[in-house]
Amino acid sequence: MGKMAEVLRKAEKRCAEEEREMYSHIAVTSPPGEGGIRTGKHTLTVAEDRMMWRSYTPEKYPDAGLEENYCRNPDNDEKGPWCYTTDPTTRFDYCNIPECEVECMHCSGENYHGVISTTASGLECQRWDSQQPHSHGYLPENFPEKDLKMNYCRNPDGEPRPWCFTTNPNKRWEFCNIPRCSTSPPVPAPGRLCLSGRGEDYRGKISVTESGNTCQRWSAQSPHRHARTPENYPCKNLEENYCRNPDGEKMPWCYTTNVTARWEYCTIPSCDGKEPDSPAVDQPEQAQATEECYQGNGVSYRGTASFTITGKKCQAWNSMSPHRHNKTSEHFPNADLKQNYCRNPDADSRPWCYTTDPSVRWEYCNLKRCSDNVQITLPKPPQTTLEPNPDCIHSNGIDYRGTVARTARGRTCQEWSSQTPHKHDYFTPRTHPKSGLEKNYCRNPDGDVNGPWCYTTDPRKAWEYCDIPKCRNYSF
Repeated sequence: MGKMAEVLRKAEKRCAEEEREMYSHIAVTSPPGEGGIRTGKHTLTVAEDRMMWRSYTPEKYPDAGLEENYCRNPDNDEKGPWCYTTDPTTRFDYCNIPECEVECMHCSGENYHGVISTTASGLECQRWDSQQPHSHGYLPENFPEKDLKMNYCRNPDGEPRPWCFTTNPNKRWEFCNIPRCSTSPPVPAPGRLCLSGRGEDYRGKISVTESGNTCQRWSAQSPHRHARTPENYPCKNLEENYCRNPDGEKMPWCYTTNVTARWEYCTIPSCDGKEPDSPAVDQPEQAQATEECYQGNGVSYRGTASFTITGKKCQAWNSMSPHRHNKTSEHFPNADLKQNYCRNPDADSRPWCYTTDPSVRWEYCNLKRCSDNVQITLPKPPQTTLEPNPDCIHSNGIDYRGTVARTARGRTCQEWSSQTPHKHDYFTPRTHPKSGLEKNYCRNPDGDVNGPWCYTTDPRKAWEYCDIPKCRNYSF
C-alpha cells in the first residue's frame, strides 16, 4: 500500500494537479533519502540547477509561496520540500533542508516557541490565560506577538531566558531550563548607528548618558551589580560600555560609573536626521556646587539645594506641573516642603525632588552625606509606621522592612493593597499579614532568592526586583 501511494504521489507531481502546503525558501535539492524543513533563502542546488515552478504556479496556488525557484512543499509531501529541476532526466527532486530545532533557544529565548512547561526546579507552569494562583498582566490578548500559549515557557519581557508563573502559590515565577540550540542563531539585520524606534538595533559606540555620565562596561559588576551581561544577552551586542537596549526600554541606556546614578538613558542621534526628542523644560541654571550635606537618610535636611544629581531643576512642592503628586505640605506638614528645595518627606534613602523635566518624574539631589563622626539624632518621620530598620537586607531580604519603594530600574512600586495597574490576589496585606506589605515598599513575601521586589506602576512591566544593598557586618 505504501509503495503504491508513493507511485501515485510521483504521478501527481508529474501531472501537477494537487494543492497542498509550502515550507521554506531554500532552493537546494538533496541526495536520496534526505529531507526536512527549515526556513532559509538558498537558491543553489546540490547536484543540479533548479527549474521555475510550472504546473504548480503562484497564480493557481497563491498561498503556497511558489516565488522564484525556492524549495516548497505544496502537496504536503512527508519527505519534505522539493522542486522541479532543470535536468531533463530528473523531473523533480527533494531538497536538503535540516530539521528545525524546536526545543532549544537562541539568544535569550525571545523567539522560543517550544512546549516545555516546567521550571528549572521542576514546578509546573501556570497557564498564561489564567489568574490562579498568580494574577498578572501577561495575558495572550495583551501580548499577541509573544505566543503565550497554554502554560509553555516564554520570554515576553526581555528577561535573560524563558520563564513562567508557577502553579505553586508560594512561588510566583521561575526561569525555565531551556537548552541552547546547537545551530547558529539567525543572522540579525544590520545594526544601526542612529536611533530608530526604541533603538533595540542600535550598534553605535556612544558610551555617555544624557546627563554626561560615563557608561559602565556591560561585563563589569562595579560600581553597579546587574544581570544585563553579555552572557545573559548573547545576541544584544553588549560590547564594551556602549549604550544599548537589550530589554525593550524606551531607548538605549547603560549603567553608569557614577555610584549615585545606577543607570540612565543615552542621547542617540535620530535616523531621520531630526534632533532627539527633548521635552520643553526649564533650562537648569548652572548647578552650583553646594557645601551643604545631610545626616542619615536626610529626613532632617532643611537646606536650600534645588538641583538633582544630573543637574535638573527641582519642581516646587506646591506645584502640580509638570508632575502631579501628593507630597505636599498638607499631607506632610512636618517635612518643611518649602519652595523647590530638596527634601525627604517619605523617608527615602536620601533627599530628592520632582524635576521640571516632564520626562523625568523625580531624582535624588546633588547633596553629599555629612561626615559620620557628627552625631545627630534624627527625628522619626511622622508618616512612617514601620520599625526603624536600615535600608539594607540580610540574606534574601525576607525580613526587610525598609522604605525603598522603587525598583532597580527606577519604576515606582504599586501598593500591595492595590489592584491597579496589575491585579494580584495572592501577595496582599490580607494574605500575608506578617510580610510587611504596607504601602508600596519593596518586600520579599515569597522568599525569592534574588531578594525584595514589587509590582510596578508601569502597565508594561508587572513587577521588578529592587536594588537594596546587603547589610554589612552581619553574622548568623
